[in-house]
Amino acid sequence: LPKARNQEVQFGGFLVTMSKVMKLRAPMYSIAQKIAMLPDAAKAQKVEVDGRVAWRKPKFSRRQLADMKKQADAEGLPWPLEEKPERAPGASFFENKIFNCKGHKAERDRPDRQAMIAAKLANMPAEIEAYRKERHERRQKTELQKILDWKKRK
Repeated sequence: LPKARNQEVQFGGFLVTMSKVMKLRAPMYSIAQKIAMLPDAAKAQKVEVDGRVAWRKPKFSRRQLADMKKQADAEGLPWPLEEKPERAPGASFFENKIFNCKGHKAERDRPDRQAMIAAKLANMPAEIEAYRKERHERRQKTELQKILDWKKRK
């Protein structure tokens, strides 16, 4: 009968939990066999069961992959996984996050807004002249208004 994982049992003269025994009885692979399992064993796997989606963790963790890479280099075996390119100085995630952050909208739009203001200011004397001329014409009375206004004064 299978025993509970947390139940203690005798194994090799030692008292250990059943989960430790199960780990110790797991198959031991050589470095060449482990490398043959890559790259699939280094990726999480998507499994669909009865319409549900579940993810299974990778067979080898990143720490285990790092250890395997060291062993492969020591034994002269080729490493099947591609290396990540090194980042250029000043291109780390946190430096990009700090220096290229979104910021406030007003700060982002400030150069465009100042250019627009400068363009409008350059055209302002002509605009002011047109405005004053239009206001002056609106204030001018027609001949009829002048006659009617003259009668009111008398």
